[in-house]
Amino acid sequence: MKKKLVFLSLPAALMPYLILLAISVLFFATEVPFFEWLMEKVFCYNALYLLAALLAFCILAIVTTGICFFVSIRKNWDALEMAKTAMIIKCVQIPAYLLIYALGFICAIAVFGTLLSIGLFFVDCLCLCMTGILVIAPAVNTIKCKTFTFKEVFWIILLQFVFVADVIASIVFYRKLKRMDAREQSAEDEIAPN
Repeated sequence: MKKKLVFLSLPAALMPYLILLAISVLFFATEVPFFEWLMEKVFCYNALYLLAALLAFCILAIVTTGICFFVSIRKNWDALEMAKTAMIIKCVQIPAYLLIYALGFICAIAVFGTLLSIGLFFVDCLCLCMTGILVIAPAVNTIKCKTFTFKEVFWIILLQFVFVADVIASIVFYRKLKRMDAREQSAEDEIAPN
């Protein structure tokens, strides 16, 4: 399960960084030799090829996240492992989000960048939803296994669609699951014969 989980969630984890890479390649192709090489050899100096590749990766990320969500619920994957993976992904994406927010703010105050700023906001929302789904899946599994009630995880699920609060909620959810798992382990150890 762990390898499948990492494989299926990796595109969603990489999405914000690939967006930053694409923007960097577009704007700094003449200054950075690697970006120039990418534009020349891979994208043939055509920004539409770069955007098409980014769109294809975005579709891949959406599909793999959806598969991860449905398979994890259907096969009842370990909620603790899923919550840990989703929390790590959300924390690893923080630098990318900060850079995208800064770039979006700069574009919003610039006359020419309003459209780019709207596009960046849309992509941020898409990335937020994808990683949010990765936290909602273990929350649903805990409800199915009667580890938590819907009332206990309602705010965790709801906050997955709010910027910044989603990271905090995923950390809180993981810690709750870890404490619950530790209590179950100690109870099992007490029951087990010496």
